[in-house]
Amino acid sequence: MKNNVVFLWMQAKATSKYSEVWIDLVSVLETVFFFPVDPFLIFFTLENRHKYLRYAVVATIMSAVGGSFAYFVGACLWHIVGAWVVGHLISSAYFDSLIWYYHTYQLAVVFVGALLPLPFKAITLSAGFCKISYLPFVSMLLCARWIRFFLVTWTTQRWGKAILAFIDRYSAPVVSLVCVKLAIVVCIAYFCK
Repeated sequence: MKNNVVFLWMQAKATSKYSEVWIDLVSVLETVFFFPVDPFLIFFTLENRHKYLRYAVVATIMSAVGGSFAYFVGACLWHIVGAWVVGHLISSAYFDSLIWYYHTYQLAVVFVGALLPLPFKAITLSAGFCKISYLPFVSMLLCARWIRFFLVTWTTQRWGKAILAFIDRYSAPVVSLVCVKLAIVVCIAYFCK
């Protein structure tokens, strides 16, 4: 893995004086692109173990900023693309049931969605679409992201060499599992229309 282009690029960013800016950028852009912050946090913490707490705080705050942006995009764009989404991507009955679940369990949905490795942008955009209350949304988002990012950076700081050995050994199967997960999500979205 040491000769991998991505590895070398991340190593250069993690060891630069702008490493926190990179964590900021990745944390905000997570709501736009389909990549999680966790691998960046792991790698950056491996390179700078003494900054593990700082990385967790920065990632939490910037993830909440990105999540808030996606929430407002979801709330504003619903008027423009909502009818098309319901008409072309999912059935109106399925959408109505999603809205009911979202409103019934909104805090739990946001907390679990922000805590687990689910597509973060789906959680934040749909919260805006469904117009759940903003302050409870951002509160659950901050709590869940803090727990997740703190656990990622703390465990990396604590067991860094073992984690790096695991990544070196199992990176290909992990990437394959991520691709399978993406394929399953696409299939579910396609067949639940």
